[in-house]
Amino acid sequence: MHRITLIKGNNKYTIDINNIKFVVGDNEATKFEIYQLLKSTFSKLVNSDYAIEFGGKHAAFFDDKPFDSKIWRFYEITPFLILKVI
Repeated sequence: MHRITLIKGNNKYTIDINNIKFVVGDNEATKFEIYQLLKSTFSKLVNSDYAIEFGGKHAAFFDDKPFDSKIWRFYEITPFLILKVI
């Protein structure tokens, strides 16, 4: 089992996975924030000066090591069954 840790400001999300993970539930705001953190990590977006200064800095770790986007891929399947590779 592997662990993904997502950090944005004071919020920290830890997700344990084997091969695939579905995030379900009624807390849409939390799910959307997890999605945005994963997407920004794989899009190679860096923290802006504004984000660093006002606590919006984000980071993502896989088994307590920073994500390496050369090794990992992010696949998004939309409700219309369109596959997007980021």
